[in-house]
Amino acid sequence: MKKLILGFCAIATILMVGCSKDSSNGEVPAGNAINFSTYLGRDVQVRSGILDDTNLSDFGVFASYTQSADWTDASGFNFMFDQLVEKDGGVWNYTPKKYWPTKQGEKISFWAYAPYASGKAIEVVSTKTSTGLPQIKYTISDVTTAEDFTAATLMNEIKTASVDPDGSSRSVEFKLRHELTRVNIKAKLDKAVAAETKVNIKSISFLGDDLATEGTYTFGNADGARGSWTLDTKGTISVDPLMAKVSTNLGGYEEAGVRLSDVTAVPVFGANKYLFLIPSGGETGTAAAGKIKVKITYDIVTEDSALNAGHSVSTAVKEIELPAETLKQGKAYLYTLTFYTNEIVLSASVEGWGDEVGEGDNVDWNDVDR
Repeated sequence: MKKLILGFCAIATILMVGCSKDSSNGEVPAGNAINFSTYLGRDVQVRSGILDDTNLSDFGVFASYTQSADWTDASGFNFMFDQLVEKDGGVWNYTPKKYWPTKQGEKISFWAYAPYASGKAIEVVSTKTSTGLPQIKYTISDVTTAEDFTAATLMNEIKTASVDPDGSSRSVEFKLRHELTRVNIKAKLDKAVAAETKVNIKSISFLGDDLATEGTYTFGNADGARGSWTLDTKGTISVDPLMAKVSTNLGGYEEAGVRLSDVTAVPVFGANKYLFLIPSGGETGTAAAGKIKVKITYDIVTEDSALNAGHSVSTAVKEIELPAETLKQGKAYLYTLTFYTNEIVLSASVEGWGDEVGEGDNVDWNDVDR
């Protein structure tokens, strides 16, 4: 199998213009407001499409002003709370405008996420009176509209003398990082079979002790640090709505599914569709083998005009245990299902969130019946 590797994280840059009292009249110049601009690579996913500079339309910001002290868990959101920043005519805009503190050495900590809370998958848990790190709930209720979730942390930013009193600007970069796990699936046969025979994949589900349908994300507390996930609700996730099923007639057999006939790996999902999962083990992945499984239901169909039904069919259900240290936070996996006569072999490779960018390590394992 061709080896793949995870691509670099997308980067968002936030430009903050210095703010000080004007020496002539003691007022804060309007040009010294905190302004936002963004840069995003082409590899951030939202819903089923690819989010880039041309179609990123909003993001959210939390901020805590702690005067001359460093941020602590007792700090609140006294500067920005889930501030919506929207693109208007190619320019990022938000209201009300905020300004840098006027005293040198005073600090602001920032947390940013994208896309902005949608009311679907992403919901802000923290309230205006909360203290500590911001928290966001992520819910997998409809895999067809699931969203990528990216976040970044920037702690204890200080307005330096270089931006006071002349108002010259400096840039502060938010590096938005993927905080979910992304999954894509392909399938193939180990060898070509007779033209009359097809394998029809009817259903695929993810299940297990560490599979969450709802989780709470807590932002990091250091520059560039990943946040952490708490698994709130566990359950089974069917990927059937993502599958590119067909129902062509095979001697009277018309049940919809993904049809396999040879060694060519075919996409199981539709174009530009992915499964987003809540990581159970952070950057180290699943804690043990079998904590998450893949369940596959499929038919082996042979057209036969000599039979009353016009075909013969046998149904099989297989559960494949995923190994330890897989489904890591912030990584994208391509799973390839290979169907043998009496088993399914599943191999995994780590791929870029955008295009394939290089070589990495493949991890191979077999189904539990082997």
